[in-house]
Amino acid sequence: MTTIEYDSNENFRDLLERIKSADGTPIEKLLVLDLATCSECVNGVYIFTSNEKTPLYVGKAQSQSFAQRIGIHFDTRTDGAMGTILKRVKLIEKLSSPVAGLQFLKEKGARLTLLIFGDQPIANAVISKLERYLIRGLDVVAPNGYNTVYGVKNLVLSTDDFNAKCKVLFEA
Repeated sequence: MTTIEYDSNENFRDLLERIKSADGTPIEKLLVLDLATCSECVNGVYIFTSNEKTPLYVGKAQSQSFAQRIGIHFDTRTDGAMGTILKRVKLIEKLSSPVAGLQFLKEKGARLTLLIFGDQPIANAVISKLERYLIRGLDVVAPNGYNTVYGVKNLVLSTDDFNAKCKVLFEA
């Protein structure tokens, strides 16, 4: 399982580069048991990417474990409330069903990377902020110009503006 441990002393741009360069675990090799038994994988942020390392989805495991949150992304029922990544891929690629979305992800070599916090006690508010900053920093944008489910217009910030906004992330 591919994990990146968060370092609160690290520049946010460096964190983005570490995430972008991570190979990720291919989704066809993901096992719920691995997620459930990973003692350091309690909560944090997860990133789905294509084989070409294009970001597909950023989410957070906050009140639920990684095993619970990630597993529900692969709900292929058309009337299911979850299956977020499958519905996103279906919309973007104009596919016929969530099952077609799952097949598309497999063909594209979709991968998962976990951003974990190790022994650091992290407040849920910090995880939520980090998720939002990663959505913007990794440029995860749906075809309608909105970032995932938040309805936040994609923000284009200069490097200085972005670093200034990210610096206050862990000062609260």
